[in-house]
Amino acid sequence: MRGNKTEIDAINGAIVEQAKLYGVSVPYNSLIVDLMHAIEGAYIFNQQERT
Repeated sequence: MRGNKTEIDAINGAIVEQAKLYGVSVPYNSLIVDLMHAIEGAYIFNQQERT
């Protein structure tokens, strides 16, 4: 990650949002989005503690 934001919202996040509009379940895409946001949050938190 090297401190850069991932493209998770642009790719899987868009799929999740469109699925919500059409009432379609996309549990794996939702899981991927949630996991990546957790990883991003943990990375940012760790970087802030080091400074």
